[in-house]
Amino acid sequence: SGVNPPGTTPPPEVYTYYVLSSMTHTSNNQVPILDNQLARDTIYIQQTGIVQEVKLNLNINHTNDGDILIALQKGSTVVNVSQFNGNGGQNYTNTTFHDTASVPITQGVPPFTGYFRPQVLLNALNGAQLQGNWILRVFDNRAGNTGTLLNWTLDIIYSSPVSVKKEENLIADKYLLYQNYPNPFNPSTVIKYSLPKNSQVVLKIFDILGKEVTTLVNQWQTEGVYTAEWNAASMPTGVYFYRLSVDGFSDTKRMILIR
Repeated sequence: SGVNPPGTTPPPEVYTYYVLSSMTHTSNNQVPILDNQLARDTIYIQQTGIVQEVKLNLNINHTNDGDILIALQKGSTVVNVSQFNGNGGQNYTNTTFHDTASVPITQGVPPFTGYFRPQVLLNALNGAQLQGNWILRVFDNRAGNTGTLLNWTLDIIYSSPVSVKKEENLIADKYLLYQNYPNPFNPSTVIKYSLPKNSQVVLKIFDILGKEVTTLVNQWQTEGVYTAEWNAASMPTGVYFYRLSVDGFSDTKRMILIR
């Protein structure tokens, strides 16, 4: 198997490697935070993959930040990003928790606007399955002050496996990108391309607006004919484009996902 980013050693004839992608999900559900109770809100992610990095942004109105504990849960893992900080202050306003932030949340001042390092690092979620329920938990442990969870956003970098196969006994005499098959498709399709010489290959998928959806291949490959499979199970119905870029050659073709 190989990994992304790739090296320059040609992979075996049949291999699986992992590409990194990112996604953003937001919940605008306004959830009351009541005295001595746990408030929860859930974001469900359908896309499959393995979590590599998590960033959490949120907005909370509360009359005493020192009353609340904020945690992010995936499966059985619960990460306490802020525990009863900012006593006497009010609100979390555009607060972003990221492991690389220079200021720990314990040294922040309400309304905690900006980037802060969480009390428990979010890398505790690295390696988790992306798909499923992500739960934001806000616990108010004292009487006398209440609030509201206004909204929250997850930015997640994840990896997903891509299977690439070199076709046996096929000789390529030029760079060529074939039409995917099947087309239309649901949910998977195969993209075939040929390389007349050893090359650094990039194969990307774009949506109808030209936004990159994913990178299927970013790999040094030996000459030959290859197929790469794209699983679009988490993508909406619509028109997509795939583009092959290699050694000054570039070609783009259209495909249709139908549910």
